[in-house]
Amino acid sequence: MSDQGSANIIGRKCCAFVNAGLIAGILGIFLLASLADVTTEGIRLGNNSVPQVCAYKRVFGHTCPGCGLTRSVCLAFHGKVQASRTVHPSGIWVAAFICIQFIARLVMLIPGAWDARMWRRDLAVSLAGLFISIYLPILACAG
Repeated sequence: MSDQGSANIIGRKCCAFVNAGLIAGILGIFLLASLADVTTEGIRLGNNSVPQVCAYKRVFGHTCPGCGLTRSVCLAFHGKVQASRTVHPSGIWVAAFICIQFIARLVMLIPGAWDARMWRRDLAVSLAGLFISIYLPILACAG
């Protein structure tokens, strides 16, 4: 077997491993979002309240562009679209992005459905889409 052929096999196995890990992570997000009791004020898991983890807000006392995004995504997964938009305007878009990534990663596990050499492009497009889905609505609301 040529070096190119063995590198291609290793690349496919690596991509399959990464995609399986991402699918597991997304399923974890779905599970936590379904178990969480989410309101516009905060998130509770069982009897415990989830603490504020925004370092920017803790240090400076002001909300950052991402504050409320976790609550918004959880509310979107619960089907509370209006509450999700109230908490953070990008929450619906991020929830949609997560769902699309879940479907795309499942398709990528099908042998021959995806070329392993394109992972860089797919990653760049995914990150750009996530960035746009978070910051464009914030900029639109600020203006």
